[in-house]
Amino acid sequence: MVVERRVLRSRGWNAVAAGIFIAMAVSCAGVSLAVDASSVNRMLCFVVGGLPLVVGAARVWTAGVLVTPEGLVVRELLYTKKLPWAVLRRARVAPRGRNRRSAINNLIIDYAVDGDDDLPELVRPLTVTVLGAYRRAVVLQRADELNELIRRYRPLG
Repeated sequence: MVVERRVLRSRGWNAVAAGIFIAMAVSCAGVSLAVDASSVNRMLCFVVGGLPLVVGAARVWTAGVLVTPEGLVVRELLYTKKLPWAVLRRARVAPRGRNRRSAINNLIIDYAVDGDDDLPELVRPLTVTVLGAYRRAVVLQRADELNELIRRYRPLG
């Protein structure tokens, strides 16, 4: 099976979030330089405060959904989840539910988890906030694109 490797992400929002992380890291570095302390304390201040922000910026810059021959790799800020093609069921737009005033429309990927011997497979939802958008039409387009990939590459049976 030949699968084109590509990444689905919102590059604009990734850049904004990474910029915020970098700005906070720079301000942390500025504070560590302004503090009247030894160079070891300044370095410690930056390593404890600024370095995790730089790592966070790199992580948020690479957040998205990676399409691979094995399946989808969902990379959010705090976790990465690998979903093989065989377990993927569908992509859909999250219903508004209790928070109807929420400005963000999120994408949900439904995937299967094996049940017990007596139970059928369970379908679990995975909310992909990194592909969320203000306009519902944008999220619907991303869901349609993922559904097309699932139809094309998911093994039958």
